[in-house]
Amino acid sequence: DNIAGNLYAVKVRIQNRGIHHIMFKTPPYDNPTHYRYVKNWRVFDLENRFYGFLVPELKALYKSRRGAEADLDLPVPRYFGGNSDYLALEDLRPLGFKMADKYQGLSFPEVRLVMQCLGKLHASTYCYIKEHGEKIFAREENHLFNNHLVRNHHMPEHDDIGNNDFDRIYAYGIELLSRKHEILGEKLKKYAPVPHERMMAVYNKTGKRYFPVISHGDIWINNLIFKYETVIKNGQTVEEAQECIILDFQQTRRENIFWDLLYFMYTSTTPEFRKEFLVRSLNVYYETFVDVVGQFETSVPIGFTKGWLVEEFRRNVPLIFSYMPFAISLQLGDLTVLRFQSLEPLREEMNRPVESYCAVFRDTCIPLLEHSPLAMARLEAIALELDEMGAFDSELLC
Repeated sequence: DNIAGNLYAVKVRIQNRGIHHIMFKTPPYDNPTHYRYVKNWRVFDLENRFYGFLVPELKALYKSRRGAEADLDLPVPRYFGGNSDYLALEDLRPLGFKMADKYQGLSFPEVRLVMQCLGKLHASTYCYIKEHGEKIFAREENHLFNNHLVRNHHMPEHDDIGNNDFDRIYAYGIELLSRKHEILGEKLKKYAPVPHERMMAVYNKTGKRYFPVISHGDIWINNLIFKYETVIKNGQTVEEAQECIILDFQQTRRENIFWDLLYFMYTSTTPEFRKEFLVRSLNVYYETFVDVVGQFETSVPIGFTKGWLVEEFRRNVPLIFSYMPFAISLQLGDLTVLRFQSLEPLREEMNRPVESYCAVFRDTCIPLLEHSPLAMARLEAIALELDEMGAFDSELLC
């Protein structure tokens, strides 16, 4: 169900050097609308910039602090190369890595690994920004890191069009919820009269309330792979995750730590999980972050404590809901309901006005919500959880 690329597994035999397993990703040429999104948002340029520039830079900084033999073990696949039309990464499936079930929600062993991965990624990029300053984002080739899904640095003249369509997706999701929960629906309308402003609120705090890092931007179950081992627990044989790798850096950007943490928790775990394991999970993230910053011999951000992390996470929880109708429709929606029978030629689609292009995403998300019971059940569960927390009652939403 990959929207932003087509994937091909390639096996390359090199004389006297064995076999390389490569995952080769190209733009979605067979879907003109998605192809246009990929090209306009320059997502392949961005992902290649992450792997080809940022990862080596992080490793070089680590070596400068720890010695030439030191290696920063980032939780990302090996990069073979790419450009605006392709990306080549190591295919880790032959090593035993696989995806978890996106319909179930992750277990604590899986979440613990993700928190360690995020802590390492955020801490490394925090140290890199501290070392080089904000001037790195002013470089033309790094302007890509200033994008947000709701704000396109390369097409700012079209932001209002995208905002309107995000707002309509949210409004329709609330309308569906209101059919079953009338009072809750009224709260949700008042909570986000301008939904895209809520969507941008966490992002906009970067450099103001929160220190900057380079975030993943779209971290959820389908952008993670795990390696499992058979272990004995309570006398039973179970498969438990032992390693985790993060994939798909097509929305990575200059941001703060809270978008990744919030987005991951509310797309990849259940309300029951969050009730029992949220604080423990954030503690794992905190301990990893502090440990990695120490390895870089960089000072921890002022005021960054376990208590502060939990408090600020909860402060921002209400803001994440505005994004959920859009995200959950694409993640859990039953794509067969769209019944695409034919696609316009690529050239014709690329010449259509951007209004119609943005409308396609709107017209995709709305039926996915309406006709996908699993997606609506997840949206409903999150709405009820946040309502029980009082998230939609406060007049002082940050």
